[in-house]
Amino acid sequence: MASQNTEQKNNLTVQMEYYQYSVCASCHPEDDFFAVVSDTISQIKQKYPYEIAVYNTFRAEDKNRLEKRLQELGLKEADVSLPALIMISEDSEALVCLSGLDEIKEKLEDTLKQAAKPGQFVSSEAALESDEKTEAASLIENESQNQMQISSSDWKEQLREAVSKDKRTDSVILYFFTVSCTDCSEVKSLLKKMTYEQTTKKPLVIHEFNIAEGDNVVLLQKLFSIYGVASDKQQVPIVFFSGGYLSGAKAVTQGLEQKWKDDELTGFNLENILSDDASWKEENKDQASFKTYIGLAAAGFINGVNPCGASMLLMLLAAIAMSGRSVIKTGCAYLAGKFTAYCAMGMGLYKLFMAIGQDIFLSISNVFTWIFAAVFFILAILYLIDFVNVKRKQYGKIRMQLPTALRKWNHERIEKASKINAKWMIPAAVVLGIVISAGEFFCTGQVYLAAILYMMKMQQEMKLQTNAAFIIYVTAMCIPSFLIVLVIEKTKNVIHMSNKTLEWLPAIKLVTAIVFFIFAVFMLMQ
Repeated sequence: MASQNTEQKNNLTVQMEYYQYSVCASCHPEDDFFAVVSDTISQIKQKYPYEIAVYNTFRAEDKNRLEKRLQELGLKEADVSLPALIMISEDSEALVCLSGLDEIKEKLEDTLKQAAKPGQFVSSEAALESDEKTEAASLIENESQNQMQISSSDWKEQLREAVSKDKRTDSVILYFFTVSCTDCSEVKSLLKKMTYEQTTKKPLVIHEFNIAEGDNVVLLQKLFSIYGVASDKQQVPIVFFSGGYLSGAKAVTQGLEQKWKDDELTGFNLENILSDDASWKEENKDQASFKTYIGLAAAGFINGVNPCGASMLLMLLAAIAMSGRSVIKTGCAYLAGKFTAYCAMGMGLYKLFMAIGQDIFLSISNVFTWIFAAVFFILAILYLIDFVNVKRKQYGKIRMQLPTALRKWNHERIEKASKINAKWMIPAAVVLGIVISAGEFFCTGQVYLAAILYMMKMQQEMKLQTNAAFIIYVTAMCIPSFLIVLVIEKTKNVIHMSNKTLEWLPAIKLVTAIVFFIFAVFMLMQ
């Protein structure tokens, strides 16, 4: 028993890379491989530990990885038939390649046992002399370059010929599919419906490309590069249009028709695409992002006039003004802390969602959509009720505000901070801004969470610069507070500003309700 445990400890954890070629988002050919794993080596995993990573060589990134591994083994792509399984050494070098599912099934267990023994694995490929490996790698690289040169000279004419057949409108869709794909059939049904519904006032041209025919795969790979399609989105079905792309049946069926109705498919310029111009790619990305950033800035500004935040700031400024200290310096320090806190909380929540996994998160987004849409509708109704109560001056019936205990705790923190020695006042105000914002989040975080979910939805369609999005949102959120600081610094009249805030309270409640209605409708539209 002891010797068995010692042997188990001495065995390496074998890294296995499984390479397959799959273009279809709804197909899962790797299931056959995992069935082999279950039948052959799953029972010995405790004694011979292993980890498996799956790669799809339809994606350029994964194809390049396979080519690199084959070079390490002195092999060419022509020597290997997919699917292929490559086992990796301790120093991340390829040890051996099993080619084809039959060979994998036959040799997997013995190869795993051999690879798990430190220093004992020597494959025939690994025994090649270094100069032979170098020569083989050079041949592979030259073949790859030649293939790319041929492809580059052909794909532009291919696309020009296809698109030039119908120039009656600049509302153009390039649709890539394969016949053996159930998701493609779903998208095809949508495109037929859109074709049937088009009118002379809203024409639409759809160009379809079966990737199993001609050089359509090469064309698709080129468009992946031009449009900057993320590796996990390189699949069919996929549609390209003037401002971007939608990948996968879910994204296409839920978003394409609405984009058409909103005139977001217009402006297709073939020559810009054919130029393969990086500036064109950036221009399209900027255009797609601009509306998103404007929307986030507007939501942040509206959230910034939330009475919860304004009341805490006014209380601090009142205490500072009565003590004779600088309102502008203390107010700006407080806002610096608030900015830091909200950026940290927002990015933390965003990274939490991403850690769950964007694909997983979005795969259950139908459930999340209905839940959050319902929550946003309820919040909108509650803010409308608050609006009515404020108009009637029934302030005791306001529902959407910080809990009494939390407001009292914040008041105590502010009172203590206002009595701190003058030389520590600025850093104390920064810390106070962070602390108050954390508690204030229970009130302002409702709109903020909606904005974060909005960012995640937008990730399906563009490369949103997340850090920039948070900076824009939180900066806009701090602007109303900064304006309050400036007004009080100039007038030295906190009571007047407080009264003004009370006058604006009905409008603030109404606008916030409208924002939640908009977010709820947006979630349902997505």
